[in-house]
Amino acid sequence: MASSSSRLEALPIELLHKIISDLKAPSPKINVSRHLRDMLPNTPTGDNTLLTSQRSLRSCLATSRALRSATLPVLYRKVQLSKASSVTDFNAQLERNPHLGKLVLELDLSGLAAHSATWQEDSATLIIRWLALMPRLQSIKTPTAWTSENYSNPQCNLDLHILKRLLRNQLPNLRSLEWGPTVVPEFEHFLTHYSEGVKTGVTNLVARSTDVEMTSIVTGLLKIMPRIQHIDLTTSNVFIVEALAGLQENAKLLSLRTSIKPSFACVDLVEFMSSNPEMFESLLMLDLEGDDNEILRLESTEDITKLITQLPASLRSLNLEGFATCPAHLQLLQKHCPQLEELSFENGIQLEDLEHMILPPHTITGETQHSPATSDDIIDVKHQTVLEPMAKAVAVCKLRRRINSVTLDTERRKAPSCIKHLRIRMMPSGEQRKLRTSVLLGGFAGGLESIQIAGKQGGDGMVDVLCKAVGWRCVRRGRECWVERV
Repeated sequence: MASSSSRLEALPIELLHKIISDLKAPSPKINVSRHLRDMLPNTPTGDNTLLTSQRSLRSCLATSRALRSATLPVLYRKVQLSKASSVTDFNAQLERNPHLGKLVLELDLSGLAAHSATWQEDSATLIIRWLALMPRLQSIKTPTAWTSENYSNPQCNLDLHILKRLLRNQLPNLRSLEWGPTVVPEFEHFLTHYSEGVKTGVTNLVARSTDVEMTSIVTGLLKIMPRIQHIDLTTSNVFIVEALAGLQENAKLLSLRTSIKPSFACVDLVEFMSSNPEMFESLLMLDLEGDDNEILRLESTEDITKLITQLPASLRSLNLEGFATCPAHLQLLQKHCPQLEELSFENGIQLEDLEHMILPPHTITGETQHSPATSDDIIDVKHQTVLEPMAKAVAVCKLRRRINSVTLDTERRKAPSCIKHLRIRMMPSGEQRKLRTSVLLGGFAGGLESIQIAGKQGGDGMVDVLCKAVGWRCVRRGRECWVERV
């Protein structure tokens, strides 16, 4: 007598897909604010969650035919390979069951480590073969660690093959492309001579290449991407305005991330935005972070003033690290970007300026100034056991006293701040230290949820104690450090 199916297996296939999808760790979507919000490590067990979800999905495969059929599309929706063995294993699965390629929507090879030249060549050949089996592919991330020392390099072959498939409309469902194309004569030739009339559906482009010819490549790519919405050029050697010249007239950008190196590039960007306001009228994120090796120092704040006046009211996230700013810019931002949720500054702004921007109109009675850092904060090692707890207790009292000294001024009116995330990690150390007595950690700071500071600021444990005392917590990941409202 044949065994009857369970109630779970009797469910419609759409419900089974939904149930099984909940077992898979969520893959991050294109987030216009990932330079701040997505960097916040809200789950310290993320890797274990991913491992557990994979095991759960594999268990479903072995349970029954019905669950196997419902699980396969979920398991192969996103293929993420980071080890040489994973390339071999996945290729073996495709050779036995080529139809699995039709289930793949995302192919992430960005974490694939570099090995011998022979291995890279063999792997590139396999990846090229896989692409022919993945007609529904929506996202590609190419390897970031492979070398490109000569024109016959495997990375060159892979880049050229992806370009050819784009130009031949053999990747019709591709929406996200993250790669570092190797700029070789053949690549430039195909992009120049075979792109006429080509229109792809790519909406997200991340280009990572330090090649000096990358500007022309990005320009050519944008010409065949009329639906582009997200552009990330932070790790590319690109003249931003020349690259953006490839945008179609009806393009509507939602996010733009780039590094502004020469000072004139900021002026050129302002002029481009003022000449093409329709392209930026829906912009949600603008990230102009300077190069870590060559932080930009503008001689005047006027360029940033002009930039802010060109920003659309829709903007939610702004990063101006590396630029000369002043308190007047905060007032301009409140006027031109009333929906701004994420903000990054480096110098020219004091913590008191941010307090006045984020808090409602208020006065601070009694001790009005932040307690400055002095040599008294340094505790001799031989007295540490006794004095350190006392020092932390005193610091907590100072913070609570300053927070409690805030009195709202009901006679003055201003639009409430929408700021949720601040990044002050590049501000002078003395300004960051003021956070230990800042009213931003109090209840009048509106919707403020997190503040990113330099990792060394939280190294002495004092920030942990202060945060815990007022309903916040300190979170670290590597050299990064956040304080987050609980």
